[in-house]
Amino acid sequence: MAKYFEWTCSITKQGFNEGFIICDGVMYIKELEDLKKHLAEQTEYKSLQEAFDDEYYYYTEINT
Repeated sequence: MAKYFEWTCSITKQGFNEGFIICDGVMYIKELEDLKKHLAEQTEYKSLQEAFDDEYYYYTEINT
């Protein structure tokens, strides 16, 4: 039986069921290191906490 993935990482193109949702679904990121790199290179946020507090992203997981 094939494994089901809820989302596909916008960076690595890997499927995942736990990771980060950016701007309510504009982008999906599987790994924390990729999220950090995205924030540093593509936004003006100074920290993960600042971006989280601003509701730029959230972490989620789904049980399949």
